[in-house]
Amino acid sequence: MDRGGFRLDLRLHVAPGETVALLGPNGAGKTTALRALAGLEALSGGHIVLDGETLDRPGSRVRRMRAARGESQIDGPPNNYPDIGVRQSSASGFEQGAGDRRGSRWVPPEERRIGVVFQDYLLFPHLTAIDNVAFGPRRRGLGRTEARALAAAWLDRVGLGAFGKRRPKQLSGGQAQRVALARALATDPALLLLDEPLAALDARTRLDTRAELHRHLTGHSGPAIVVTHDPVDALMLADRLVVIEDGRAVQEGDAESVTARPRTDYIARLVGLNLYRGKAEGHQVVLDSSIRGATPTGTATYGDASASATTADGYEETDVPEGPVVLVASDPLEGPAFAAFPPSSVALYPERPDGSPRNTWQAMVSGVHRHGDNLRVQLDGPLKAAADVTPAAAAQLRLEPGRRVWATVKASEIRVYPA
Repeated sequence: MDRGGFRLDLRLHVAPGETVALLGPNGAGKTTALRALAGLEALSGGHIVLDGETLDRPGSRVRRMRAARGESQIDGPPNNYPDIGVRQSSASGFEQGAGDRRGSRWVPPEERRIGVVFQDYLLFPHLTAIDNVAFGPRRRGLGRTEARALAAAWLDRVGLGAFGKRRPKQLSGGQAQRVALARALATDPALLLLDEPLAALDARTRLDTRAELHRHLTGHSGPAIVVTHDPVDALMLADRLVVIEDGRAVQEGDAESVTARPRTDYIARLVGLNLYRGKAEGHQVVLDSSIRGATPTGTATYGDASASATTADGYEETDVPEGPVVLVASDPLEGPAFAAFPPSSVALYPERPDGSPRNTWQAMVSGVHRHGDNLRVQLDGPLKAAADVTPAAAAQLRLEPGRRVWATVKASEIRVYPA
């Protein structure tokens, strides 16, 4: 689908009982995908099928007219029913979206069997928690008593049975999130969509609510899709990750496979790995980048013939010979490859270390910042990399921007896999 010059080209299949996390940077297309599934964004190509029923297939004049009128946002209340965070189809909902002779089809948002938990929850401020949850079932046709009984049961399931009479302003962030989840699940949706469901919570509440949300997603019989930019939320909540960049899926799989073998810089940064792409030739990986300074043997040194000078700040600056950057790994491989290693495997020295480490290069410190109990050091030079050191080591090495150091990585620490 195309939206204002942005193209989303995403093939996505989610099985019943499976939770898939759409993970990616801002502007990657995660929210656009959710808007399309919820019926808030019309497709210009492709199709959406839920439980065997086609919800959107482009081409219908009726569909285009309805899409033109619907200006709702996934992070705001739907245009059709203001302030509603739950969408439930009527018994004949799929028939009302019948298309033309070309097989086009469009089912409006309010008739899709889809439950949505919005980032800001969008609870009705004038209704109590129990009436917020009962709203969807009542729209489905249940009587007031039956709908409230169902709502009370769902509030019990999310641990808020005693909070039914409270209004949203009397709830904490975590409690409001659970009411929003109960409201979505009370409609028995065929698909559950969650848009950054934990983003509005503080760190402590987020930890507890994440565990609760995971429990409820595990018990949900239908497919669920979680949109998030937080890798921890994605890893903890989902059975499978789909990483989106520039409107397309660049990697997908379970948490272990994605984090162990990242395929883009974005994923590598999320999981904390230095990542490079190149061509493997046995134990060597010749990197694609035109970074200067590594010899073909894999030791990124400057050699005895390198000329040196002293900069104004007193640090030594070295002329680096032209040449490809080569990394040496323990495991052999042939062909296009990725090479990755964690910042914790990078050792820093004030002078070139003795011996002959297989991967050694001189670097300049471009930044130092706290990372957990350690400090993360950003290195520029023939091989841009990040290194983790203790505060004591940073003080001993006098690490600060502009400082020249020597960096090494053992061949056994470099993971190489096909690109």
